Amino acid sequence: MIEPADGGDLDRLEFEVVEPPDLEPAYVKVLPGNANISDLEAGRLEIRVGAPLALEDVPIRIRIVSPNEPELASEGMIERLPATITGRSPLLNHIQTGLAGRRASDSGLRLHVEVEGLLEKVISLPPARRELRYDWDTGKWTRTDDDEQELPSILATSAEPLLGAGADAWEGARLVLPDAADHEALSAGLIFPGKASARIGLGERISVKLPALLREPSSSSDGVGLIELARANVAWQLAEANELLANWQRWAIVEELEGALIEQLCGANWRKLETGIDISILTPHGALLRCADALGLVSGKDLPRIETAADREFLQDRLITRFLETVPDVPEALLQWNEDLAGDLDLAVIDAYEDLRHQLETSGIDAFDEVDMSRPAATWRKALERSREMPLLPMFRPLILPDARWSSLVSPWYSELGEDDLVDLLDSCHVDAFRRPGLRWLGRAELRTMLQLWLSPKLMVETEGWRDLLAKALSDVQTSRAVRYVALRRKLALGDLPDGGAN
Repeated sequence: MIEPADGGDLDRLEFEVVEPPDLEPAYVKVLPGNANISDLEAGRLEIRVGAPLALEDVPIRIRIVSPNEPELASEGMIERLPATITGRSPLLNHIQTGLAGRRASDSGLRLHVEVEGLLEKVISLPPARRELRYDWDTGKWTRTDDDEQELPSILATSAEPLLGAGADAWEGARLVLPDAADHEALSAGLIFPGKASARIGLGERISVKLPALLREPSSSSDGVGLIELARANVAWQLAEANELLANWQRWAIVEELEGALIEQLCGANWRKLETGIDISILTPHGALLRCADALGLVSGKDLPRIETAADREFLQDRLITRFLETVPDVPEALLQWNEDLAGDLDLAVIDAYEDLRHQLETSGIDAFDEVDMSRPAATWRKALERSREMPLLPMFRPLILPDARWSSLVSPWYSELGEDDLVDLLDSCHVDAFRRPGLRWLGRAELRTMLQLWLSPKLMVETEGWRDLLAKALSDVQTSRAVRYVALRRKLALGDLPDGGAN
């Protein structure tokens, strides 16, 4: 019963219907939409997780269930939702390592994604459907729907990774793919472990031999052109590698090929800068450690000299942990800055060294004496300010012109942008090399192809005329750098690098 508060009578009572907020329910999506086992093994599969609220520190468990094999599981923590778990994140990398030693399943696998407190989703991953089949006896390829037509093989090796450079004898991994059109051949390759794979350690660097780099589309006797290098890069990335060592060698080769492409399109100075990027800047507190170290805040005459690599790594891990405990949010710390925080950061450094000292003593190793140190508050503030900017990759600013383009590219939240959004962003600040009204040397199609080279190589080679579209990038180094910067920021935002995570 509804009565007036004052006990009087009401002739009219009005109600207002308030619509609930338009919130998207919690979801788990797997990309590509038709993902198969090969996509998971090769690192192309991504898992996207979202919720109605911006939740933080959400536990997630990923399981692979096979009819004839033990279950594989990987657990971790998502820092913030929504998030994308890329194919090279530790969560999925653990699954890929477990799959590497197993026989391919004819009946497929089931991928279970359990997000604690939200939902669980099961996705079926069928075996890879191969339109072209390889005959181990003849070394030839045939089409699935036509056993009569045979296609010869194209070979490449880890030492000479360009397509067609393979020899009969090889030591490292070997790539075999059919001699067919790009959209078929470059995604159909198989990687076999080399004769020396069992003797190669995962930490040993592969020696890759490449000809001189030409800033031209086609190769010649003087060196390798852009298109041949791009085809090799795509073929090694998309090939199927069922053994752990062969897969590790594949990504080492791709790293070398991609570095050469970066130099061709963006220049040697850009490649040198990018090679020097420390993956620790993926996290705010890893960036803080890097900036603090550069300013002499975590080392010096009043602190012990750490001799061994293992001890230095332990100390770095403890410094990052102590910084996280002291300054959970770097931007907030700068807003609330006071000199007491500088003293707390001094104590964080002391505590990290104490952690190392106790570790050494526990292991029966002679350790240094208890440490004491102090640094100027202004220097700590400078380290916090620099670390806040580090994920924006400010080292590339002098190489991206004009300044207006840099200003447009530096500010977006890249983890929330899809391919169309990234093309829109590049198009909105594009300064064309042609510089004539009504005509553009690089249009949206060229920008998309240049972006797909770094982010979606399979889609790139499925695009008709991709070679001509990509070749035009050679004549506009500024736009090539802008595209590479956008791709790099996207990869960093998603943790799509070795040892990266979900962000």
